[in-house]
Parts: sequence; structure tokens; C-alpha cells
Amino acid sequence: MRRPFLALLLAALPLTGFAFFTQLLDAQVLQIRDLNTRQIGDLDRARTAIILPGGILEEHGPYLPAFTDGYLNQRMAADVAAAVAARPGGWKALVFPQIPLGAEPYNHLGARTSFPGSYPVRASTLRAIFMDFASELGDQGFRNIIVVHVHGADLQNRALDQASDYFREEYGGRMVHLWGLVPVIGAWGKAMEPLPAPVKKEDGVSLHGGMDETSLILYLKPTLVAPDYKTAPIVTGATLDEAMAVTHRPDWPGYVGPPSSLHGDSAKPFGRPSLPPLLPRPTRCSAARTPPPSSATATSSAVLKPTGR
Repeated sequence: MRRPFLALLLAALPLTGFAFFTQLLDAQVLQIRDLNTRQIGDLDRARTAIILPGGILEEHGPYLPAFTDGYLNQRMAADVAAAVAARPGGWKALVFPQIPLGAEPYNHLGARTSFPGSYPVRASTLRAIFMDFASELGDQGFRNIIVVHVHGADLQNRALDQASDYFREEYGGRMVHLWGLVPVIGAWGKAMEPLPAPVKKEDGVSLHGGMDETSLILYLKPTLVAPDYKTAPIVTGATLDEAMAVTHRPDWPGYVGPPSSLHGDSAKPFGRPSLPPLLPRPTRCSAARTPPPSSATATSSAVLKPTGR
């Protein structure tokens, strides 16, 4: 990750100073599960950002774990929390336990309402859960929330956007749905740009459990990737419609893309080292404002400032 502020500061610190700064930064990232009522009550509401990580349990085929999206969320949440803590002005990141609930798994596209590995909740349930969190946090005076819940389903993202709208309208705060920001979505596509043309052609419109997500899990949780992914058959389409149509095949294995393209020379530009380009710059994400009502995307150019009701 590129963190200009951190890079400049750490370069200027001697070794002992580096250790001290690391401890200081860690002290600014708090886990809600470890705090008592007095510690929570003492937090400066205007300079505390709540981090709400999610993670749908969703099948990703025979080679990747069902919590693939969740593992990416864990990493992103940790990076965003560290970036919040590094901001000047005494900011703290208050991290909540991961919520392993999501809506509309990929198998629903093929009209498969039940599929091993997918355990979704209804979008209305997901929206209610995050609205309940928004209400509790808003009533306790918190005004900055960052939701880290990577999953491409329209129903899920709409539900999280609506919960964010509710928090802004009811409490005058900012609830940033990270996966609804243009720079975050754009980073995913940019990570694919260095791939050779033959690999891109083979990848087609890879939407789920393919080369990109296999690469991420090889980086994050390599022991959870089935070793025979290297011989996985290619299941994809040259267009979006074709890629979505494969989910209706009776023998659809649960992924769209070519996981096998990651072995050999084709793995070099995109394999294990590919995670950092896919992750957003934490300093930009923590600076984002809640998108306008009913908007699924927003820029992240605004500055995170202390707020009050």
C-alpha cells in the first residue's frame, strides 16, 4: 500500500523511534470487543472512525474457500483502520468483529437457490442489521462509520447504500460503504491491466472465483486453495452475457473464469504479489464521505473531518 504520510514519517525515525511509533499506532486501533463501558465512553466521538467489516459466506467453486470475500474484507479493514490511526489530529479506529452475513450469492444468477458453501440472508435482513448498528452507534454519538463488505451483488450493495443514507439523514454522520466508491471498484480492474493479451482473452469476463480471486487467496490464505486449481477447466464467456449464462449450465462448477491461468509464466504479473494493487489506498477511503442518496458510487476526494450532530 502507498502511504505517503507514513513513508515520510517512518523514514525520519531511528530504529528505536520506529518501535515507539509502531506501538503508538497500534494503540490508536482499538477492538470494540476488548473495551469496557468507561473506555468506550471516553472515546472522542468526533475523532473516532468505526470500522464494520463484513463477509458473505458464498460458494467460490471447488478450489477456493466459501469465505473468500471475507478474507479480503479482513485485510482491507485492517489497512483502513491503520490509515485512520495514522491521520494527524489524534484519530482512533474502533474495529468491530466481522459480520459473516451477506445477500445474493453468485449461484442465484443461475437460479440455484441452494448451493454448497452459500449461506446468504435476505437483502432486507442485511439492511436492517446495518441500520440497527447505525442507530446504536448514532445514539451513542459516533458520526464516522466505514463499512468494509466486498461483494458485487446489486441487492447487497443497494442495501448497504440505503443503510448509509439512513445514518446520514438520521444522525448527520458519514457511513461510507467502501465497495460503493469508484476508486475501490476501479482498483480491481486496474490490477488486471498488466496481464498479457493471451491471458486476458482466456480470462474473458471473469466474474466469480476465477483468476483474480484465486490470486487473492493464494496471497492471503494459500493453504486454503485446492492444489488442483492448476488444472481447473476454463468456465467463462467473452462477453458479460455469455459469462452470466454459464451459471445456468447443469454442470456449472461454481466459478466463472480460468483459475488455472495463474500457474507458470502467466502467474508472474498477477499471481501472489497482486493483492496490494487491488486494495484501495486506505488514506483515501478513510477520507470519503457517504454517497448521496440512492447512489451506488461516489468519489473519495473529501476530507474526513470531525463531525457533530
